[in-house]
Amino acid sequence: MSSTVCMRPVMSQVVHSIIFNQYLRWCILLFLWGFTISPSFASHIVGGEFYLIHKTDTKYELGLNLYYDEISAASPELKQDYIRATIFRKRDNQFMRNVDLGLYKSQSLLTYNNPSCERRDKVRNSRLWYYTEITLSGDTYNDSEGYYVVWERCCRNANITNIYTPNEVGNAFYMEFPAVSLNKQSFINNSPEFGVITGDYACINSPFYFDFSARDADGDSLVYTLVTPYKGYSDACSGRNCVCPDNCPYPADPVQQDRFGNQYIDPDPRNHSAPYPLITWAPGYSLTKSTPGPIPLSVGSRTGIITFTADKQGLYAFAVLCKEYRNGLQIGAVQRDFQISVIECPINNAPIVSLEDNKSNTYVANLSTIEVSTTDSLCFKVALTDKISGTQFGSSTLALTLEAVNFSSSLVSLSPTSGVIYQDSDTVWANLCFEKCAAAEINQPLQVKLVVRDDGCGGGLSDTLIVNFNFEPLVQDSPVILTTLPGNQASIFVRQLLQFNVIATNTGDGAITVNAAGRGFDMRAVGMKFENGKTGVDSVTVPFSWTPDCSVLDVVKDNTFIIDFFTQNKNCKNKYDTTTVTIVVQDSVVDHSYFLPANVFTPNGDEWNPYFEMSNNEDSTKNLPKDNCKERFDRIEMYNRWGRLIFTSHDRNFKWEGAQFPTGSYYFLIYYTTRRYKGWVSLLR
Repeated sequence: MSSTVCMRPVMSQVVHSIIFNQYLRWCILLFLWGFTISPSFASHIVGGEFYLIHKTDTKYELGLNLYYDEISAASPELKQDYIRATIFRKRDNQFMRNVDLGLYKSQSLLTYNNPSCERRDKVRNSRLWYYTEITLSGDTYNDSEGYYVVWERCCRNANITNIYTPNEVGNAFYMEFPAVSLNKQSFINNSPEFGVITGDYACINSPFYFDFSARDADGDSLVYTLVTPYKGYSDACSGRNCVCPDNCPYPADPVQQDRFGNQYIDPDPRNHSAPYPLITWAPGYSLTKSTPGPIPLSVGSRTGIITFTADKQGLYAFAVLCKEYRNGLQIGAVQRDFQISVIECPINNAPIVSLEDNKSNTYVANLSTIEVSTTDSLCFKVALTDKISGTQFGSSTLALTLEAVNFSSSLVSLSPTSGVIYQDSDTVWANLCFEKCAAAEINQPLQVKLVVRDDGCGGGLSDTLIVNFNFEPLVQDSPVILTTLPGNQASIFVRQLLQFNVIATNTGDGAITVNAAGRGFDMRAVGMKFENGKTGVDSVTVPFSWTPDCSVLDVVKDNTFIIDFFTQNKNCKNKYDTTTVTIVVQDSVVDHSYFLPANVFTPNGDEWNPYFEMSNNEDSTKNLPKDNCKERFDRIEMYNRWGRLIFTSHDRNFKWEGAQFPTGSYYFLIYYTTRRYKGWVSLLR
């Protein structure tokens, strides 16, 4: 008899008293079983996976779904009230912290998709749900390479077929997650979450289909791959030197050994850091052939669907790694371990899917081609049947899926997608309908794949029908767009109004839309007025107007503004037409050499020359030069003969009456942006 001594662990204040209680129960079990561990004793773990959900700020929920074999487990004591996970930094495997996850819920037995398929003598699994709330501070969890969390436990089911000595092989449940702070910016992420597994099994010599997909709350891209399951560092403890079994209710062995060979109790035991040993495949099995038979187990890289056909009964372990990507970069990963039973199943008949040709009113064969003219109906009848006589099933629930193989799925619909067969003579009818634009999609037949699956045992049986639809091409004319601007060209000055209409005409069915875009400039930013996105049926008229100001000069090269006006019809091929307008904007030309203001005024009470002004004169040479973008009137200043400033104005329409000033000569200075004018005027009474 082996000698196994259970030592009382030293507890830190962090670890709850429940740890010691579980440890004590374990020691009692060892004593009652004669200090030995039989292979079946600890062979109970089916699989499982971690998840990490962001709650608020730095608060996260860390959880583990653990699937547990009720048949192989010899004692309910193996269902722990808590587990201890460990977080490490990926860059250098630096220990970060331990996390105790409490058992929140134990699902008695996993349900079957079809209750008639229950085989509790063969497959009886339950789910243990552990979780806790943890704090992940950005000050601590900010390494760009991320982190990982792990929990190890022994052992796997002793009757696993494809693993060498499975009753001595442990599990390492593993998940990677990114930093919660990158470059001092908060980085929020939720890990992928696998769905809860059903209790279903696979049937020997029958295709097996199992949804192993996950969902991501952040909308990150998920990619699935098969990987060899981790063995980890836990194993079945045996031998006289075993102080405490590695598979006791601790995440790792609390009994440690110092460099002198002395054993001691670690008050805060942790899981081992990566890398983790892999399981050893049994002879004849490998990662690419983890199940026997013509079609080995595989997973859809984008769908997460497990498929295989096995020709031998047994229990087969496998693991799927789900990687999550954001903006093309991998930010996390979750590995789910599991095992599938392959057994003899009740008799089941595969359902049949058929499609009716509207012209011949007969069902078409697989890979047939149906010719569809522009006047034919775009809907086709789909018939689903299933023979249930001679089986144990009182009914058959059928699920129908549609795949648009070589065209957009938005152009075809299917309804309904499920139904129930109660007797052999029943038929479930569905309608497969194409959109009108399907005929214009591609220059080849559109291929549709229909798959019907029943709810028989082991994932059910299915039937597939592939049909090609060859549509008569649609004749569609392009719309036409033009403007009322002669030659589509204009040359205007600053502050000059330009107006014209843009007219689009539809030559086919459907609505048309008119839009415009400036080449190298924003139309609204330079003050152009045009209603983008205006829609009509037969024709659309959209007015354009623009009064450019000085700010638009030098916005584009040579002050040449090019505008593309385009129209798009809403027909199937979305045809376009475009017209282009060129507008050249010029600054006003001003000749300053002809400025000859009046040199006398007579404010003597009559109506003749009562004030001095430089605007509104009949003789334009006496008026101030006009403003343009380079030269603008700023002010006028009037001085008496002693140089005293007696009048000033920033209004180019100024009027100086000289009311209180005596007869004599007065001098003026006129300021423009860069120019100066000076002169004199005589005041006579």
